[in-house]
Amino acid sequence: MKKNIFLSLMIFLIAGILIACGGNEKASKDGNTIDVALWDENVKPIVNESIKRFNEKHPDVKVNVTYTPFKDYWTKLRTGLNGGSGPDIFWMNGPNFYDYVDNGLINDVEDALVKGDISKDDITPAILDLYSKDDKLYGLPFFSDMVALYYNKAIFDEKNIPYPDDTWDWSKIEEVGKELTDKSKGIYGFGSAFSDQQGFYNYIPQNGGFIMSEDKTESGYDTPEAIEALEWQYKMMKEGISPTAQEQVETELIQSFSSGKIAVWPALSVRAGQLFETLGEDLGVTVLPTGKQRATTVHGISWAVNAKKQDDEVIQDLALELSGKDAQKQLAEAGFGIPTFLDQQDIWTESIEELDLAPLIESMKNDGVPYPVSKNTSEWQKVQNDEIQKAFFGEQTVEEAVKKIATEMNEILTKK
Repeated sequence: MKKNIFLSLMIFLIAGILIACGGNEKASKDGNTIDVALWDENVKPIVNESIKRFNEKHPDVKVNVTYTPFKDYWTKLRTGLNGGSGPDIFWMNGPNFYDYVDNGLINDVEDALVKGDISKDDITPAILDLYSKDDKLYGLPFFSDMVALYYNKAIFDEKNIPYPDDTWDWSKIEEVGKELTDKSKGIYGFGSAFSDQQGFYNYIPQNGGFIMSEDKTESGYDTPEAIEALEWQYKMMKEGISPTAQEQVETELIQSFSSGKIAVWPALSVRAGQLFETLGEDLGVTVLPTGKQRATTVHGISWAVNAKKQDDEVIQDLALELSGKDAQKQLAEAGFGIPTFLDQQDIWTESIEELDLAPLIESMKNDGVPYPVSKNTSEWQKVQNDEIQKAFFGEQTVEEAVKKIATEMNEILTKK
């Protein structure tokens, strides 16, 4: 395996143990200064290389970079932008996207695409969808991630059971999960996460359902497909094939999987390097099992530009450098982020030679479902997470949960 110099990036950015730094010394606001903001200092080598390339073209422009912990990032960013002193270029994620577009804090980057000679056809479709509104792109994609099926070969070998592959479906997960579960050793056959991105955001579309309608005005939670998917997840916990929701709170699934206590676990593609460092050649990975159809949730980070600076060509140049192929190539070689440029994604598949990552790229292209976002995303996600947690903790039925979610979500989606 290639030396993964960015292992800490995986640990900190994924697990939420995010480190802040003060950035460079703050310079006065003038025409020769550009301010950049993001939430993880561990990408500093990549950002610095991008700035170095930018300064070769613009040697008189100073770039200030500020890293802020994720828990404080959005408050600080919004306060700055509202007050007119926010950064010129900054990281954007899916859940906050609509809020910033609808409030006029970021504008589209269509001109930047032309300036950079970038075709939308060359970018991962699900990422384009995630950061687009009214057919306009509002962020320059930086990297993407999807959900894969990781497994522990040693647990399979001990039972002489063939490894998972692309023929597996929900029934196979349940069947083999029972065989691999060994209560005497504290081993579970499957890890059914009660979180959204690694859990039900995949199972609901796999079962033919949807989180919300394409026009983002109606919840899909109270449909038979969504109910059936959530009940299947809960069934895996109730039957002891997966750790229960309470057990997952006490011991996170990544800890259980890494310590050899879970045989099969759906998790983000960005965890590949971290898990390989822990399990070595005992780690295997393949695409998610299919339900009525295939689906894997795709998310990613983009670089957004302050709406007040949208027409500044020098700022556009820096945004294009930060999000460009050279920067994405560095992330891919580290085994972390999947490039959003389609012609560079093979770099990521070769980053961990011992793992066959190529099928994951094909799955993302063919089965990718954009992480669901809309206006007021955080409002309906809170309702969603609270009610599903209650269901998975046995405090209410799945049907009771989804009715509450759908009712409140529909109100949130349709309010002005």
